[in-house]
This record gives sequence, structure tokens and C-alpha cells, in this order.
Amino acid sequence: MKRKTFFNWRTILGLSLILASLLIYSVEFLLFHDRRTITTYFLSDLAFVPISVLLVTLVLDQLMQGREKQNRFNKTNMVIGAFFSEMGNQLLKTLASLDPERQKMAEEFAVRQTWSESDFQSLKKISRGNQCLVTMSQTAFDDLKGLLVNHRGFMLRLLENQTLLEHEQFTDLLWASFHLAEELTLRGNYKDLPEPDRQHLALDAKRVYLALSEQWVDHLLHLKNTYPFLFSLAVRMNPFNHEALPIVGS
Repeated sequence: MKRKTFFNWRTILGLSLILASLLIYSVEFLLFHDRRTITTYFLSDLAFVPISVLLVTLVLDQLMQGREKQNRFNKTNMVIGAFFSEMGNQLLKTLASLDPERQKMAEEFAVRQTWSESDFQSLKKISRGNQCLVTMSQTAFDDLKGLLVNHRGFMLRLLENQTLLEHEQFTDLLWASFHLAEELTLRGNYKDLPEPDRQHLALDAKRVYLALSEQWVDHLLHLKNTYPFLFSLAVRMNPFNHEALPIVGS
């Protein structure tokens, strides 16, 4: 075990500053021989030190907390962006195709390049109030199972990411998606399932669908405010629009 040395860089710096101060006061005394003035200024400066430390500490603490919070926010949104690029957009597109009201959803979630923040907030309210359904079938079962199982390792790595610990909304989405993947994996064939179990799977898929839709809106708002070029592509590749193309002007 490595022993800690007393003379680390902080100690050396502190001693150097103290010696430098003593040297300056000594030079001042040798030049002017005015001990009273030196003592007066020294005590005045010393009396202000606690106030100075208090002000600096408060200001620096606020600045550092704000910067740390912004850094965490940026890192979290980078991870969320990776999730949508890797699987989130495809998962949302698959779930939206199973919605009997998919045409209505496509119209409501038709995000435009010119949208303002108030437009996104209105869409979030619509998303939270949705009572959408997910109609499961053998094809839907296979599609969801393949997509989620193939990305189960990716979702596990995201759940282990310390950056996401404070983002409850996205963490809940990951848990819901991981739970749906487990449910689908434990069943061999959708055709042989009893109706109550089919309804159970549809409810699990709906939980993911609702959480994913709301998170998608937040993600697009972040892209619009931070990365307009990524926002432009996300709008063109809207997962609610099954005719979406990446080509500009299409």
C-alpha cells in the first residue's frame, strides 16, 4: 500500500503562498519602516477573509453545481440519443404499426421543423392522455420478440450506466422494455396462448408504447434546442409515419 506523503502539491502550494506573503510584508517594512500601517492593513485584510471565503464559496458552489447538472443532462441525452438510434426508433415504429388508431397518432405526432417549445409541450400532454391499444398477432409477436431479444444486451448495458440513475422516466422505459422482452422470450408461440395471456402481452406492449412515445417527444425537443441537424433527420424519419424517408424534400 502506497504511503501518503505529507508534502503533497497542496501543502507545498500553501507554504509557498504564506512565505511569499511574509516576504512581501518584510520588503514593505524594510522600505518604509511603518509597522503600524502594515499591521492595520494586515488586520483589515484578515478581517475580510471570512467574508471573502463565504462569497467565493457560495458563488463557486452555485456555478459548479450548475455546470455539473448541465454536464449530467448532456451525457444523459447522449445516451438516450444512442438508444433511439440503436433500437428506440424501430421499436416505436413497430409498436405504432400495431395501434388501431395509428392514423390518428400519425397526425398528432407529425412534428414539423418549425415547431416551438409550446408545440412540443402540447404534444406531451396529448401523449400522456393517450389511451392507445396494441393489437398483438403472431407477426407482431415475432417482430417485437426479435427486436427486443437482439438488443437485450444493449438495454442491460444502458441500465448499468450511472448517468441514467437520476433519469427515472427513461429508466422506467428501459425496465418496461426489458420486461416485455422477457415475457416474449418465455413464450414459444403466440398462436397457442390463451386469450388472457394475449391481453397480458398487449398490456405490457402498451406500457412500452406509451412511455416510448413520451420519451420520443422529449428527445426531439432536446435535438431541436441542441442539434438542429439531428433534429432535421429525426423529423424526416418520424417513426409514426410509415412512409418516412431520409431524403430531404421527399
